[in-house]
Parts: sequence; structure tokens; C-alpha cells
Amino acid sequence: GTLVALDRTWEEIINQNIGLDFAFLQNRLYGTIEYFKKKNNNMLIARTYPNVLGAAAPDGNNGQLETKGWEFSLGWRDKIGQLSYHIAGNISDNTNLLTSYGGQKIINSANRGLNGAVEGYPLNTYFGLVYDGRIQTNEQLEAYRKFIAGNNIGIPAGVATAQANSRLSLGDNMFKDVNGDGKITWPEDAVALGRDDPRFVYSFNGGLEWKGFDFNAIFQGVGKRTIIRDGNWRIPAAVIFQAQNEAFLGKTWSPTNTEAFYPRLSTTGTINNYNYYQSDWIAENGAYIRLKNLVVGYTLPTNLTQKAKIQRLRVYFSGSDLWEKSKIRDGWDPESTRSVANSGDSENNNVSTFSQRFPFYRYMTLGLNLTF
Repeated sequence: GTLVALDRTWEEIINQNIGLDFAFLQNRLYGTIEYFKKKNNNMLIARTYPNVLGAAAPDGNNGQLETKGWEFSLGWRDKIGQLSYHIAGNISDNTNLLTSYGGQKIINSANRGLNGAVEGYPLNTYFGLVYDGRIQTNEQLEAYRKFIAGNNIGIPAGVATAQANSRLSLGDNMFKDVNGDGKITWPEDAVALGRDDPRFVYSFNGGLEWKGFDFNAIFQGVGKRTIIRDGNWRIPAAVIFQAQNEAFLGKTWSPTNTEAFYPRLSTTGTINNYNYYQSDWIAENGAYIRLKNLVVGYTLPTNLTQKAKIQRLRVYFSGSDLWEKSKIRDGWDPESTRSVANSGDSENNNVSTFSQRFPFYRYMTLGLNLTF
């Protein structure tokens, strides 16, 4: 179903890696340091030919991707009398750059501006408009109306006699005409907002044992990530019959609440799609730290358990995701990844959605380990 390519060849991958494992003080202090660099040459990717050709273009060796990163871990374990303890942590980072993509620099607006591959940018980069404040006065409204004509981002139009909920009005967002051509359009006024893939992934753990008591805790988190939510849950009252998030309560614009974080409340799709268009205003900081796991236990002395013909008896409490600190505005889980929403065609640029439909759960367990 496509033309035949006579110039295709193998992809070439170059891996470079250097690392160090170390241990000192009779292995009480230990760790690793590693740096890596990877280069993909001749990546087999889709090519774009003029439509007048009348046939689909064959894939070609037009891609080049550079990836580099590092990882560091450090730990300490020791014993003081009857107290044994340990503490350890690790952090890693990786960056990538699509240095060549056959000259293709198309920036799609689908999937809230998440683009899987754009030449000159990292994979999975968000693109969006630049927020320019909220319309607070009639003077600002009339000045901003000049951008209605010629825009392709859905700025609501309408004459002054139309209902306020179906046209541009006080309490709506404004976006910048970045390239200065007198209209706000995609992708001409879009800028890179960050990438969906997390950076500075880290974790640390610690534990101790003393006279039958044991304690272990694991923290983990991400230092940098850009998130743009999808779905109705990201917009207050987007669907009338849908339950609402308490995080939005009292935080939408009104004539008596002009400094609110969110624009005016609306159930009109045109208004909401415009106000919540992908931009640096709706992009969220996905950095977080979380108490991933906590275990506290106590093992009864054997001189007591053996009288009951029990070899070992331990009671414990275990908890998962008990605490976190996050900058997500509406309380949803920053750890969620984007779920696959399509098979990844070229038009959608091989990306997916991030709707986060369900709230976050914490798990707590009381248990008993019994050995006869």
C-alpha cells in the first residue's frame, strides 16, 4: 500500500557508559556513580511527501536522537549495640534531543499540546500558548476583541447583545500574540512548555531493628515534570451532571472574586475549550515527594512464644502512599502516567491522554506473622 524505498538501511546505535561501584569502612558506606550517553542514528521514521504524489510515502532513515543521563546512589549501614540501622538513597536524570526528524517540525494541538516527536526538541514535549492575564475591565475586553478575527484557537465571538455565556466576556483568559502578526493562532504562537517524561527521579529509604522492634520507610519522588490534564475533571462544572471537585470551590472568577485562580464558571464548551486551551497557565508542575511505604513491627521474645509452642510471632502495621507533597492544584495523583488512548498514528504524533479519572487511594494494613 506504499511506495517502495530503495535507500533504507539498518539503524545505528552508539552506547557510551562509565560507572563506579564503591564501598568503604568495611562496606558500611557504599554506592554507585554512572554516566551514560546514547545516540540513535538512521532512525527509521515516517516521511512526508506532497499530497499530489497520490500514494503514502515509505519510512526512511531520517531520524537522529541523542540521550544522556546519570545516576547516583549512596548508602550507609551500621550497628550500635543492639541497634541495627541503614539509610540509602538514589537519584537519576536523563535528557534527550531529537536532533533530526527528516526536517519535520509540525506541532500538533491534539492531546493538549503533547507532541511525541518534533525536530529540535525532546520527545514528549508539551507546546502551548502564553497566558496574558484575565479580562477584568471592559477596556481590556474591547482591546482583546481584535484577536477574535483570524484566530484558530476558538476565541468566542458574538455581538454585545448575545448572552454572556456564549461570547468573550469579563473573567475570561487572554493569550499573547507571540509572533506579533495581529492574531492568535496555533502553532504560530505556541511555545515549548516542558516534557511529560519525569526528570530527577529519586528515592531514599531507612530502617532500624532494636530489641524486636523493626521500622522501615521508603520515600520516592520526581524533581521535574510538566503535566497538562485532560478530560472533564480538569474544568470546574464542565459537565453539569458530573460530581465536582471541592478543590475548585470558591476559586472561580466572579465580579466579587476577581482575583480567583480559575476563570469564570461556565458549562459552555466553547468557553471552556478556549479558557482551558493548552498554555503555560494550565501546565502544572508535576514534582512531588511521597511516603511510598511504611512498615512498623514488633516480634515477641522467643522465651514467651515458645511457651505457647510458637516459633515466631510478629505483629505489624504497613501503609502505602500515606503522605505526599505535591504542587498539583486539584489534589489528583502526580504519579499517574498517561494512559494509552490510541494506536499512535502519525497525525496524533504517537501520544496519549492524561485524564486521571479516579482519586488517589491510601492503603493501611494490620497484620500478624505466625510461625509454628
